[in-house]
This record gives sequence, structure tokens and C-alpha cells, in this order.
Amino acid sequence: MSDQPDITVPSLERKEQALSIDKVVTTIEDTLVLTLHIDDPEMVLELKKFSEGNARDSFAVAAMRIGILALRQAKGQVDAETLRNEGNRLLSEMKHELQSHIVEMDTKVATTLKHYFDPKSGHFTERVGASQAPSPVPSAQHPRSI
Repeated sequence: MSDQPDITVPSLERKEQALSIDKVVTTIEDTLVLTLHIDDPEMVLELKKFSEGNARDSFAVAAMRIGILALRQAKGQVDAETLRNEGNRLLSEMKHELQSHIVEMDTKVATTLKHYFDPKSGHFTERVGASQAPSPVPSAQHPRSI
């Protein structure tokens, strides 16, 4: 029996050990170097699609990240930073949409006001001028009775 810890990853078809950690070395505060022995056939098949080295390592790290995030969410532990970032992104998008709408509404209101109230070509001036023009009113002739 070795001194290193074992981690079991459940498989849908097998209950035996699928992943064991051979060596854990902390190099800097937030970094781990892992040497893994993987015997899960699906994992081995997928990892062998990449050439040995950076390509395979990058894929394995991405797969582990996705797996860890999925397990965390399955446990009900939502990543607060992810939520905060998504909330900030949504607020920023909403702010942009509102600013666009404000510009559009300002343009429409200005155009409409000019259409009616421009002193040279506005319809309001024409209508007010037309209503103030003297209208031909027949003069009332009252017969004078004496």
C-alpha cells in the first residue's frame, strides 16, 4: 500500500477505482503538479486522441476543470465569482441597451418636436396661423324698425 491518497471517480459501468493520484507536489501557492494513472477506458480513449505533451495536458486540465465545476454545482455550491461575473456582464449589456434606447428616443422626440414646432416649417405654426386668420363672417343686418 502506498502513502499517496486515492481518489475514486465513479463510472456508470464500473465501481472500481478509475483514477489514482501517484504524486502531488506543490510548486507555488495555487499550482499543483499531478502525475495520474488513468484506467477508465473512456477517459484513456479520449486522452489518447491528443499527442503526448502540452496538447494532452491542456485537454486534461480543461476536462478536470469542467468536471470539478460540474461536481461543485451538483453539490449545490455555485461559484460566487462566476455568478458575480455573469451578473456584471448582464448589467453591462442592459446598460448598453438602455443607452441605445435613450439615444433612439431622444432622436425621435427631437424629430417630432421639430416637425410640429419649427418656426419655419412646423405644422403647429401653420395650424395656429390658420386658426387666427380672419374668417369671413357675414355682417348681421338688422332691420331698423321705427
